[in-house]
Amino acid sequence: MVLQIRTRICSSILGLVFLTSGFLKAWDAGSFADILIQYGAAWLGAVAPVIILVEVVLGFLLVVLSRPRWTARVGIAFLIVVTLGYAYGVLFRGITDCGCFGSWHALTSRPWLTFVRNGVLVALALPAALCKGESSSPRVAHWVGVTLLAAIACFLC
Repeated sequence: MVLQIRTRICSSILGLVFLTSGFLKAWDAGSFADILIQYGAAWLGAVAPVIILVEVVLGFLLVVLSRPRWTARVGIAFLIVVTLGYAYGVLFRGITDCGCFGSWHALTSRPWLTFVRNGVLVALALPAALCKGESSSPRVAHWVGVTLLAAIACFLC
């Protein structure tokens, strides 16, 4: 089925945000890992590359509209989990830097703006998550793209 233009635009914007966030974190994965360790568990530093890869892969799949309904739903779940984690950090650990865009301080915002931004990102994912049509199954080009982007993100980490 043909996906609506609104779904395409929202999915692409969300995908570009995920790609930007993932690659900026990958550029300085050590700083991102340090931010995660501030949440009180040393093992969270080892989770940093996984979070980066999830963001890069989700971002790519959203941009190319590969299974947009499923990908948007996974994106919403991801955003909810990281937002709840950040809320814990703000309330109980005094963490104000979410690390959403790695160590790029120009993109760092106040905690309340981070919550608002994540709410807007969830709203952007809703048209794709609720769309009735689903694109065809992922093409080989999608998997090649995912593999290449994941490899680049791993290399940067």
